[in-house]
Formats: sequence, C-alpha cells, structure tokens
Amino acid sequence: MASDPRQTEDMFKTISASDGTPAAEAQLRIEQAISQRTVTTVNSLPFEILATIFAECLPPYPLTQIQPNVTIAPMLLCHVCSVWRTVAFACSTLWSHLNVGLPILWSPEGDPVVWNSKEMSDDIDFLRWWKKNQGSRPPFLRLYSRRRGLKMGSQSYQRLSLDEDIANFLLDYMSSAQYLDADIFYRYLIVRSNHRKNPNDLCPNLHTLKTEYSLNVYLQYAMVEDEEPRSDGMAQRFSSLVPVPLPVPPTLRRLHLYINDTGFSCMGRLDRWSALTHLSLSSECNISEWHSISRALLALEWGHFIIVFSEEITGHYIEPPIHRLSALSHLFLHFGSAYGEVLNFPLRALFHNLHMPVLRDLRLSSETSWWSTTASPEILTVLKCTPSLTKLAFEAEDSSFSSDPSTIGTEFAPISRYVPFLAHIQFQIFFPLNDSASILAEQFVKEIFCPREWLHLENSFNTIRKVTIIIENSRPQTSTETFEALLVHAIAKRVKEATHISFEVNTRLYPATMCLLDETLKEWTVA
Repeated sequence: MASDPRQTEDMFKTISASDGTPAAEAQLRIEQAISQRTVTTVNSLPFEILATIFAECLPPYPLTQIQPNVTIAPMLLCHVCSVWRTVAFACSTLWSHLNVGLPILWSPEGDPVVWNSKEMSDDIDFLRWWKKNQGSRPPFLRLYSRRRGLKMGSQSYQRLSLDEDIANFLLDYMSSAQYLDADIFYRYLIVRSNHRKNPNDLCPNLHTLKTEYSLNVYLQYAMVEDEEPRSDGMAQRFSSLVPVPLPVPPTLRRLHLYINDTGFSCMGRLDRWSALTHLSLSSECNISEWHSISRALLALEWGHFIIVFSEEITGHYIEPPIHRLSALSHLFLHFGSAYGEVLNFPLRALFHNLHMPVLRDLRLSSETSWWSTTASPEILTVLKCTPSLTKLAFEAEDSSFSSDPSTIGTEFAPISRYVPFLAHIQFQIFFPLNDSASILAEQFVKEIFCPREWLHLENSFNTIRKVTIIIENSRPQTSTETFEALLVHAIAKRVKEATHISFEVNTRLYPATMCLLDETLKEWTVA
C-alpha cells in the first residue's frame, strides 16, 4: 500500500535520528528509500532501519525479564516471519541481555550439583543458542540458581555433578560478560579459575559486577537433606571454608556487593577500588570508615552505603581534612545504630569538611522518621555542602512523628539559600498495622506543614515544585485508594498558597524495603 511521500520522508528522518550505523552508509540507504517515494510493507525497509525499530521493541530493563520468553522481544520477533527472524538473528544488540536460572544447587564445599539433568541439558542448549546470537559482543548476564519444581526434603531429585564441558562453557560465558549479576556463581568462577589464570585477570570486559561476598551464603543455596535442616549443623560444615578473594578487574567501574559476612571490611580494598564510579555496599561502616571511603574513591558518581553510629565513634572521631567529591551526583545513605534506638544522627561528623558540588539526588533512609525530630538541624550541615541538589528523599521504616520538629529553614535562613535548585522532595514511610489511616494521614501532613516546618512549602521563595509521598502499606484491608484519598484531603486542607507545587501520593504493599535503591540499581543494567 502506497503512502504519502512527505509522510514517508518524515518517517525516515525520525528513524534515522536514532540510527546507530555509520552516518554515511545509513544516509545513503535512507535517501534511496525516500527517492522511491513508496513503501509497500515494513519488510521493504532498509536493514539498518528495521534493526533500529527492533531495538526499540526491547523492554526498558531487559535483565528484569527471565528468559526464555517468547512473549517479548527479542524472541517474539523470531516468531513473526522468516524476514523478521533473519533480521533479529543478524542484530547482536538484540541479544546482549540475558537473565536465566539454572537447576543447580550448591554443596557445602561450593560445588554445583544438578538436580534435574533434562532441564539442565535444555537450559545449556538455550544458553549456547543465545550466546551464538550475541556474537562477539560482551553480554549483560544474570545467572541464578533455579529451584522451581524442587520439593524441599525430597530424595527423588537427581544429584549429578556438573559436566566438565558445561562447567567450562559457563565459566567462559561469565568471563566474557560486560555486566555480571551472578551471586554464588561468581564465587564458583573464581575458585574454578584459580588453577587456570590469575583471579585478577578474570572477566577482561567486566564493567559492572553485582555479587555476594559471604561464607554462610551456602546456608541459603545448599542442598536440603531434611524437611527442617539444622542451620547450626550446616554452619559447622562450612567452618572450614576460606574466604574467596574478590578480584577487581581494571575495567570494573560499577560494583554492587551484598555482604553476608560480619568480618568483612572494605578498608584493605580501597586502593583497588579507586577507579569505581558506582559503588553499593550492604556492609555497615562507621564514621571513620566512611571518611576513608569518601576520600579514596575520587571518581565516585553514585554511592549507596550503610552508616552505623556508635557512641564511642561519634564521641571521639578524628576530624577529616577538607575534601571534594567532584563527580558524585547520586548518594543513598541508610542510617543505623550500634546501640539500638537512633534519634539524633551526628551528620555534622559524617559530612564535616566534605563538599559535593554536583550532587543532585540525595536519599536518606533510617528506621525512624527522624527528619522531623531532633536530627533535623543536622540536615542543614548536609545541605550546606550540596549546592546543586535538585531532589531530596527520606525513607523511614516506622510512622512515628515528633510533635515539635526542629527548624532547618527559618525566615532569616530559608532552605533555598543552601539548595537553590531543590525542586523535588520525597517522603517514604511505613504504614503500620495498628494505626488509624485517617489519624496517620492527618499526623503526617501536619508534620510537614506545621508552622515551624523546615520546608516552608507555602512561602513564595520556596523552589520546590513537586512533593511525592510513598506509603508502604501492611494493611490489605485498607485500600490504597482510601488512604491516598485521605492524604490528598489532608493536604488540601493545609495547602492554600502553595499552588505552584504538585503533590503525588501513592502506596506500595509492605514490605518494600530499599525500594529506592532497587529502582536506581535497574539503571545499572542498561549500557
């Protein structure tokens, strides 16, 4: 069917704007297509344009989709017609991301054990097929142990050692990755490769690594002999295991490390991590360790850390020298306490002499709604060193509020003086089981709109244009629509002059722990 030549020309111009092929060759093909002035079917489009269209069919975050899956691209494209299948197989970019589980359990010694040989054979055939479509392009790869269909305590499943040829294939596949999310598979890669090469020479293309560092991680993945295994007995079997080194290839720039070992410390690794631009650590660090991290990782652009305050550290810490994290644009800090309840965070000690001139996104998380309590003045210390901040987010694991919050911004020193570009603020709190929805809504809104509140949302000099309120809801009997309506109603009663601000209220079913972090980490899966 013929089309309007002007529409055809506009279409080609639009598509060519996102075309990733060399400009001269792509332009020549587009001009040839335009000169024909007619288009019969989509299959008549030049290969480069059709490949670009196919790339747009991929999900936004491909590594969140478990394969094989014929309902989404790229596999869906192979089931339309022979032309599309040929084009899809010829585009290695369509096959660059793979998220797949394998029917593997782990012995106490850390060796893989196959519990279903038929499924394993099919999965390896699929992996080889997918890898062939990837060509020489370094993959974005997520491997995990799949236990679907395995009955705990059952003696009927097969228990076979991993075939040597399959093991070598998996090791080579992981070693070629550009992005690798492999939890315990990464430990296996290191152990198996020790006799073949230096661990520091593994994964020469690796840019992003998401893995676990642990000894007792095998408690989660090991084979279950009894219906209710004794974890202390399992731990005794693992007591002889030696910690595996964590090699950092020179190409590595992003590291997400889940640490399940209380003896872990990053202090001896900072010199090898100096080139990292993104770092997420699940281990706790005190103020002194935070100072060491912030002054060693000069290239850091994105960071997530768990800061634990202890009475001993906060009372006697060495004042750090003046320092700048010149590239840091996103920072996520979770606060805890080594001695229980946390109400007053010594943020002055944490950020003293530290400047983050380009920080745009700051997210602060804790067990308590401390932004409205005695810790509030401490936030001012942070804001003084983040002049470019545009988004500020708070996350709390309870719904407790103070009736007399301290003031950050006053009529003499408004918050906009310290963060003149702050446009978006976000609150995320937990909606507990026993609290009244209407009381909680009124209490929360009263807190952020009280006469002494530090945001000054109703004042004309305020730069904030958006306020987001996220509620983690543990009460399925209370509909999210009802609670959102209560919050919106409570806000409407308070806001009179703040017409320049848009309010967004939504709820999530609890638990949604670390959801701010999870949302951000998805960005790592995209090249």
